[in-house]
Amino acid sequence: MGTRGFWWTTTTRCWPFSTNKVLSLCTVDPFDFGIKFNTICKLSTVFVDFLVLLAVGTDANRNYAHYVDGEHKKIDEALGNTAWRERWRNNHFNRKNFMPFLAREFALSMRTLNYLEQRLDQMKLVKSDEKNLPLYYLALFSRHSTAYQFWQQVLKYGTDQSSPIGSRSMSLLSKIEWTDATWNPIRGCTKVSPGCKHCYAERFSERFRGVKGHPFEQGFDLRLVPEKLAEPVRWSEPRMIFVNSMSDLFQDKVPIEFISRVAATMKLANWHTYQVLTKRSERMKEVLSGPLRECAADKHIWWGVSVEDKKYGVPRIADLQASPAAVRFLSIEPLLEDVGRIPLEGISWVIVGGESGPGARPMKEEWVVSIKEQCADAGIPFFFKQWGGVHKKARGRSLRGRTYDGFPKRIKNPISPDTIRARHAREIDSSSLVQLVPA
Repeated sequence: MGTRGFWWTTTTRCWPFSTNKVLSLCTVDPFDFGIKFNTICKLSTVFVDFLVLLAVGTDANRNYAHYVDGEHKKIDEALGNTAWRERWRNNHFNRKNFMPFLAREFALSMRTLNYLEQRLDQMKLVKSDEKNLPLYYLALFSRHSTAYQFWQQVLKYGTDQSSPIGSRSMSLLSKIEWTDATWNPIRGCTKVSPGCKHCYAERFSERFRGVKGHPFEQGFDLRLVPEKLAEPVRWSEPRMIFVNSMSDLFQDKVPIEFISRVAATMKLANWHTYQVLTKRSERMKEVLSGPLRECAADKHIWWGVSVEDKKYGVPRIADLQASPAAVRFLSIEPLLEDVGRIPLEGISWVIVGGESGPGARPMKEEWVVSIKEQCADAGIPFFFKQWGGVHKKARGRSLRGRTYDGFPKRIKNPISPDTIRARHAREIDSSSLVQLVPA
């Protein structure tokens, strides 16, 4: 998806009342209002219904004062008018209200094209794939009332996030190739080894330091987020969940009491599979051998260590092997050098990947092939994530003509009934713990 967005159209039987209708889906980069309203006006004379991603997330919230001052025309062009600015001033809104305000204003603009009213509560708030941050409102615009009835059914039954016990949604459909979703009851981290040098989580978080009301208002500083502890309980569909993609559960400043609460949620919502990854292997070994020994034996919780090189990464494997974890895995990414022969006794899974993003350090094919062959000899599932690089998609994830998507066997546990999950979620929410880590 480019910075100017794109239009996708298809001829389909969109709604139960229709014959052949054309549905237009507009997706726009969250950091750029790329589609002008006059384009929508022209398309509205041809296409019947619009399903629109209103990109009113991070850029709008960070730069709202710049947009409101009258000199910036980006939102004027997206909404097709300038009157919105006066309405904003007259209502004395603040930055927290800017995202829903723009969504409502877009709905008003669509009304001028004779589309039916679309209230904010009829729109779907879409969060980012990995960081669980608001990026879009997904809204249907139609001239047919039956379409809205159908849309409400989609919102009601199409996702667990819309269910009565799913009021606090978690990140779905992660772009991380080896997981389904991410869950971040902790935010922020500190660097401990060369693999941390170009940390994607830090790069993302620091962009929002000082943005009042943003989940990463404090940048990449360590924070506990107890209000997110119950999220997996609310999510009924079984998923593989990467725990703390934006942090490390076993940091020294994370109290053992909070680690235990995270583990308690994982043990309770055991219809999911959890992937816990750390660079603090010594503390993980100690905790799994002590307070969390019971959780270590659960096969729906996978415990792993990051391995980037010989000096810092490989020694973590011994700590993992010395722990009583039932399922152990290695995330050998970013792979920064040839790590040679690695100890694989008791290891259930190996992931390999190159570094991506600005300043990405190169990874050689022979390093990857060596690890793949060691896994094959040991009968261990091997997953090749990516070659990486500044533009990782261009390089893909094919290794010598094929992809490798190995996984350990997943345990299938029964899903708790809605009433039980709702009660457990309330119990988790009602317990209190300070959010900020003491200095």
